Amino acid sequence: MIAEKHTAMSAPPRWVRSIRVILLALAVLGVPVGWVTLASPGTESAKPTRPEGNQPDTDPAIALVREGLALLDKKNAGGAIEVLERAVALAPNLVEAHYQLGRAFEEAHNSRRAITEYETVSTLSPDHLDAHFQLGLLYAQQDDPSRAIQPFSAILRINPQHPSARYNLGLVLKKVGRPDQAQRHFELVLAQNLSHAGAHTNLGNIWYDRQDTQRAVAEYRAALLAAPDHLMARRNLAMVLLEQGDVDEALAEYAQAMAVHHGDPALHAEYATLLRRAGRTSEAEREYRQALAYLPSTPEQSDRRTQIEAGLRELSTAQSTQ
Repeated sequence: MIAEKHTAMSAPPRWVRSIRVILLALAVLGVPVGWVTLASPGTESAKPTRPEGNQPDTDPAIALVREGLALLDKKNAGGAIEVLERAVALAPNLVEAHYQLGRAFEEAHNSRRAITEYETVSTLSPDHLDAHFQLGLLYAQQDDPSRAIQPFSAILRINPQHPSARYNLGLVLKKVGRPDQAQRHFELVLAQNLSHAGAHTNLGNIWYDRQDTQRAVAEYRAALLAAPDHLMARRNLAMVLLEQGDVDEALAEYAQAMAVHHGDPALHAEYATLLRRAGRTSEAEREYRQALAYLPSTPEQSDRRTQIEAGLRELSTAQSTQ
């Protein structure tokens, strides 16, 4: 049984705290540290099927749905939308027409219209797992991610063993500030699959937020045992080790991450910052320059480029004064 007493974090040295500020700034620029991509439906979701009824194969609405599916297979979302809207007009209660139209709108990057179609499917066919799942994914990307709780919960009422829905529900609950409930769902995911690296990592994040670094480290290590290339688990483990003052082990964790995720500009920049603070200036300069080389030359990356260039300048200034 897990003891209730938490291990409080002691204040790390000033230079360690300054590193973490830099790393968190990089995270704000696009490096996720606590929110990960939601799981895809997987094999446990119901496969879309033609609705039950007495409609023959020659039904014109069903023929249009098949035509729309063929267009989706050819990545022609616009053409699929046109055809499937005709199918919906002919048969407003044809579940599969609405579902495939939702898929087509997703392919066309029209989330609002996709949500409308999936909501219609959920109303017409409350047990349609895929529609609930897609609704959850889309709601989670909106301004109010708490709306995703309902469709993921609906899936679990139908199939309590649906691991992707339970994992995603945990992610949403964590994101909207309900960590106790999120923890319960992550633990249930692990009860089904002890090697679920995402669940271990997010439990680690919950323990870290509660200032229980011992349990956080244990969960991050469990995640890496299950999936050695899990970047978030390794990065977060390194940050906790850094706060504990174990710079060498933090650097070792980053080195392992670099071996697997070579070419990630944010990771190179973070590693460079650690190396610089540890006094390994030549290696730090190499990593900063690698980060710039891998960073796309786009307006979206201008802030990150400015920050990396600032790190290089600080490194150059420090070297010139030695």
